[in-house]
Amino acid sequence: MYGYSEKTQCSSCEHCKVCSFKEQFQKAQNAVDKVTVSLGDRSLKYLRDFDWIKKVELECTYFISAKFATRES
Repeated sequence: MYGYSEKTQCSSCEHCKVCSFKEQFQKAQNAVDKVTVSLGDRSLKYLRDFDWIKKVELECTYFISAKFATRES
């Protein structure tokens, strides 16, 4: 799904607890999701609507993968 989502790199980042860039990062990803392409015939198409182009996801340089504890039975 495109647009604002909690499923960004931030949602699984250990640094998120102290991050001052989270809001800016999510706004930047939202802007990327809204990029349009001119098709030359005065029509526009969202980049996300090309089924042969992979979704563009930004990567934060401060990302630290969160370590999730596993429970043993």
